[in-house]
Amino acid sequence: MYLGIIGAVGLVGRVLFVRTEAPIRFLTDEFWFVVEARRVFSSHPFTDPVFGYPTALHGPLGAVVLAPLAWLLPHSTSSLRLFSALIGTATVISCGVVGRRFGGHRVGLAAAVVAALTPDLWMASGLVGDDALAALLFVWVVAVTYAALDRWTWPRGVALGVLLGLLTLCFTGSLEVTAVLLVGLACHEVRRAGPRARLRGALASLVAVAALLVVLAPWLAFNHHRFHGNLVITTELGQTLNQSNNAATYFQGPDFGYQTILPPPVSATSDQKMSEPTMDRIERDQALGYVRTHWTRLVYVLPLRALWEWSLWRPGLVADREVLMGFPSWTGDVQAVGTWILLALGAAGLWLLRRRGVAVWPLVALLVLATANGVAFTPSYRYRMGGIIALIFLAAVAVDRGRTVWTARPQSARSPGTSSQQRREPRSKLPSGVGQLCRDRSTNEPLPVGGFWNASAKHVVVEGQETCATARVPLGSGADCQLAPPSTVVARSPNASAKVITAPVPVGTMMPDVQHDARLAQESDVSIEFGSPDVSVARQL
Repeated sequence: MYLGIIGAVGLVGRVLFVRTEAPIRFLTDEFWFVVEARRVFSSHPFTDPVFGYPTALHGPLGAVVLAPLAWLLPHSTSSLRLFSALIGTATVISCGVVGRRFGGHRVGLAAAVVAALTPDLWMASGLVGDDALAALLFVWVVAVTYAALDRWTWPRGVALGVLLGLLTLCFTGSLEVTAVLLVGLACHEVRRAGPRARLRGALASLVAVAALLVVLAPWLAFNHHRFHGNLVITTELGQTLNQSNNAATYFQGPDFGYQTILPPPVSATSDQKMSEPTMDRIERDQALGYVRTHWTRLVYVLPLRALWEWSLWRPGLVADREVLMGFPSWTGDVQAVGTWILLALGAAGLWLLRRRGVAVWPLVALLVLATANGVAFTPSYRYRMGGIIALIFLAAVAVDRGRTVWTARPQSARSPGTSSQQRREPRSKLPSGVGQLCRDRSTNEPLPVGGFWNASAKHVVVEGQETCATARVPLGSGADCQLAPPSTVVARSPNASAKVITAPVPVGTMMPDVQHDARLAQESDVSIEFGSPDVSVARQL
């Protein structure tokens, strides 16, 4: 229910933002996607909006997804923007679902809230293009990658390969992500004991690569026919390199370390237009030639590109450029501040996940590759989308931990007016005499022994005994469990290879804290046993 409310609020906010934007500007990326979406079902799909020659300036997936709506409403551009807002809302809800993998239901809700508030996401949802779709695909790439870390099987290989292929059809900067994730998963599987696991991992990796190629094959074949033997996904690399490697970006000035708009190096005649792959090659050669000639300036340019990429250098200039795309004047400043907050929370979340023993290399890889794309090509905010998704999950972990620490404070610290008699008032105990009290946070009702507790689609089963109670609790579930001394906790992972951890539990310990202290947050659920030390340790879990 809460996730649906967050999604609904996110949708309303995105629709209101769309209403504040200027009309679609001529010769912008948004203009390209609108025209191409309307031409997908025509006799001349993917042709230049102005000159009509074959084009692959951007990936085709954004235009293909928008094509049915553009065909139904051929004269409406606001409907296409609203459809992008719907995709952005799907991203918010997906973050809430996938975020549970990093700490349970509460972390999922925190991830949804952070995603709804992140400026990069609601700005991407306000324009017609493929950025909103790329964000949604990145979320599910993270989900399948972490599922593959648990068990790398061929169905998950198919799912990951398809997602990575679709992501590549959004923008070619995801090719590095594809290589790193597939190699990382293969190396992770090699470390598993037993030849069977390694063979299964090798099969899954091959299936993932095959699924990726199957997704890319139709677009590559289409371009091979149109461009006379050239196998290209997009033709924007030369233009991108040319705009970020020139005198205006290599020497002092407003665009130092950034990008600037340059005319094509070769002018086209009125009766014959140079093909896009040829133009792409000429612009790429010109940019690389400039890099070779002025390579000593890279020591200044490359660090500045990393700062530009994460809004740490002259964000006001980027805000002025975004106004030309149709964004309101205030969005650039909000985007910069939102990025700074996200970076700070993401650093805290990364530290917390490392302490809990959760594998963080897929998220770190997205962050590093987002920065590397900005440094190597151009510091465009659309290239950091994968890093933004990683930061959202990391920030959600930090937000959830902050909430846990705040709610675990003594009542006197949170409510100075509470009397000492009220603070000393004990909670009621369960009839079994175990000394355990579990309450549903939504209703504040005690959790009955031998009964079922359903909160946020999670089930907790409690089996009561005279001296011991065992609770199977999903990670991050909304339960407050208070223990009477002497008590210990024995946590066992469903994975047989996980170690059994025994640790003393102080009175009043919250259930999520127990799980985090046991460093089992990377598992889907754990079995926790409460009771006296002798009983807990003696039982074989």
